[in-house]
Amino acid sequence: MVSALIFIVFVLIAAALIIIWVKRQNSAPDTYPAGSVLTLHITGMHCEKCSASVMQALNAVNGVHAEVDLKNNCAAVKLSESVFSKTLKEAVGERGFKVSSIQVKQKADAQ
Repeated sequence: MVSALIFIVFVLIAAALIIIWVKRQNSAPDTYPAGSVLTLHITGMHCEKCSASVMQALNAVNGVHAEVDLKNNCAAVKLSESVFSKTLKEAVGERGFKVSSIQVKQKADAQ
């Protein structure tokens, strides 16, 4: 009886540790190194003012040069400094839009 209880407690603790580890892995910010070229897929842009606002927000981030494509709801981003994905998402989010995904078009070491 006692050994079964100890086993159950052990399994519960192990499960809790695994859940904590997975959450930390998912919340760790991705860092894109200088020289990377990214495509940010953005939701919520409907007009030229929207795309201009997003472009201004992205270009205000140190090391970012962005061009926004309203028709395809995305931004082409070239990095001259390392940047966290969270930083890019927050810049766009502060303007009322959302980065739905980030695609790496060119890795920094591929130059």
